[in-house]
Amino acid sequence: MLRSLWLLPMMVLFASPAWCAEDNDHWVASQWAKVMIGPDGRVVDAELQHSTLSPDMQAEIVRRIRQFEFEPAKKNGEAVETETHLSVQLSIEPDGEKMALKVAGANVTVGMVKLPPPRFPRSQLNRSQGAEVELRLAYDTEGKVTNVEITRIEPDLKVFREATLKAAREWVFAPEKIDGQPIAGSALIPVTFEFVSNNSGEIKFPDGGHLKVSRERQRERQLLSSATQLRSIGEEMADGAAAAEHATPAG
Repeated sequence: MLRSLWLLPMMVLFASPAWCAEDNDHWVASQWAKVMIGPDGRVVDAELQHSTLSPDMQAEIVRRIRQFEFEPAKKNGEAVETETHLSVQLSIEPDGEKMALKVAGANVTVGMVKLPPPRFPRSQLNRSQGAEVELRLAYDTEGKVTNVEITRIEPDLKVFREATLKAAREWVFAPEKIDGQPIAGSALIPVTFEFVSNNSGEIKFPDGGHLKVSRERQRERQLLSSATQLRSIGEEMADGAAAAEHATPAG
């Protein structure tokens, strides 16, 4: 099973900017969710993982997830219950004097147990040089990486190769479970080494939740095969998942 997992370790070397929501600002964030899908493709259970949002905001996002429909995995030709993970994309946009938080989409992915980011090579820090790397890796039924290779790297420098491969070999995933049995799989993972100034930050909501965000950038995303396919996105972008008055930056 080939998974689409998007990992973006940001090497932040500058202080986070003051939050300034202009009319054309479009900020994005992600939440990770573990979902149980019934044989009919409907969500039986869903839970956000490692979320920093308030319980009310989490509950609203989970409500949206429960509206998703899937093409479930099959065993011996029969659709069976599947446990998998989602990367839920959030869009944060100005809405008058408020910031509207919307569920903009989702990707079926593999769960993350241990994914420490690569160490930024000191020599390239001194040169203020980043890199973009794409990995293809395989993992076993315990989520341990069994093979990893670099499929693309720009610029092609040995220090970035070594740093990425060293980190990737230590990663541990939470494999999809089909009819209760964990399934080995593979994933394509882009890793970006970059310096961030005005493209990332953290917002605090009046209800006590907070969320790390980044300015949206266009990224080429491949359509990958997997045992479980997202069939539809419920209400998609029709309504905001939540709105917070006077959202402010952390710090």
